[in-house]
Amino acid sequence: MRRALTTALVGLAAVLLVAGMVVVWADDLLLSPSHWETTSTRLLANPTIRTSTATYLADQVDARLHLSQLLDSGLGSVLGPLAGSSVAAVRATIFHAMDTAPGLSAVRALWAQANRAAATAVVTIVDGRRGPVTVAGGAVTISLRPILRAAATDAHLPAAVTAALPADAGTLTVVQSDRVHTVQTAGRAVRDLARGLVIVVPVLWLAALALARGRRRRTLAWIGITGAVASALVLGARVLLVAPVADAISADPSLGRIIAAAITTITASLGHLAVGVGVVGLVVGVIAGLAGLRAGGPQR
Repeated sequence: MRRALTTALVGLAAVLLVAGMVVVWADDLLLSPSHWETTSTRLLANPTIRTSTATYLADQVDARLHLSQLLDSGLGSVLGPLAGSSVAAVRATIFHAMDTAPGLSAVRALWAQANRAAATAVVTIVDGRRGPVTVAGGAVTISLRPILRAAATDAHLPAAVTAALPADAGTLTVVQSDRVHTVQTAGRAVRDLARGLVIVVPVLWLAALALARGRRRRTLAWIGITGAVASALVLGARVLLVAPVADAISADPSLGRIIAAAITTITASLGHLAVGVGVVGLVVGVIAGLAGLRAGGPQR
């Protein structure tokens, strides 16, 4: 009975450890404006996100202006200095402007400021709307127009091109107005779980060790091994779920690539946390196992 209960406690701790790593990561990332600002800056620097976004915006401008028809009809003068260029050249100019924009200090500063403000608004919502929340119609949004204008100005793009950028590219909705209560509830749940599981998991380990009289080194080894397995599960899920989640969010291949790269970047800190826990688990498991072997059998 004692052995079965010990095994059950170790197994339960491993399951909760998986959940614990996820909620601790989510709490640290999503409910910390400074950490989210840092992560969002990495998003802007990600070459896949940058290039895919630039390609998407160039395609959208082409689709809205009908560049080939515009140039053939003689109305290409609205493109200013690009009027005498080919469609390919115009698209290449737009792509270059958007692809190099993240390297501009003004763009990086605007992006970091916008993301920190949005993250602060989310934290304020989770905390019960204490203090002012700068939101439009109850929604938390990030305005990308200043960023797009800075990129367009730096590349000397004509006004017609800037105006043709998709309207939804100008505003990124972080929290929809009808989801504020949901975000508040979920945020509080994540915060409470993160704080609770950090305590519960070690308590379960200690309880298992207390029950494992005569088998404590072996139990400690299993604690380390199950910790490493839990970490491997988190790392595997992080890799395997990227594509399905991106496909579920958008059926557009271009946007799918952007979303997949964003998920990979955002969950990088989760991967680091899982690796750290896994390494510690392996070290504990190996040391406890070797100590048991050297002692010649089960020991306290």
